[in-house]
Amino acid sequence: MKINWGWGIVIFLIVFMTFILQFVYRCTQQRVDLVSEKYYENEIKYQQRIEMNKNTAALDTALRISLNQGKVAIEYPSAKGARSGNITFFKPDDSRQDKIVAIDSTSGSTKQLVDVANLKKGWWNVQVQWSQNGTPFYAEQKILIN
Repeated sequence: MKINWGWGIVIFLIVFMTFILQFVYRCTQQRVDLVSEKYYENEIKYQQRIEMNKNTAALDTALRISLNQGKVAIEYPSAKGARSGNITFFKPDDSRQDKIVAIDSTSGSTKQLVDVANLKKGWWNVQVQWSQNGTPFYAEQKILIN
């Protein structure tokens, strides 16, 4: 059997269409995580985040976040006044891994340790949002958990 240019075009189109259909199928199976399920609500509240960042920048000392031996140490700038808020461990590539921890203000200490041994290895964004003496603050830092 001899293949002429007409059959060549048909074979090429079939191979090309198979490739495109396989590509479309694989794209639909890919999981896409948004930064937040409430993305638009958070976008509207973004001005509040800017104000919290300004409050944090105005502090005498910065919030320090460090990773030591499977624990994240968060050192707050001041021990004066009650502190409340949340620490969010945000995994950019898998939102199902996110973890929220309440800030411990009962100890009166400026340092808080959070056990991260059960978190998946990789890059994490540690987002600390707290309020002290009625003033809201926000700080964020990336850490690598090995």
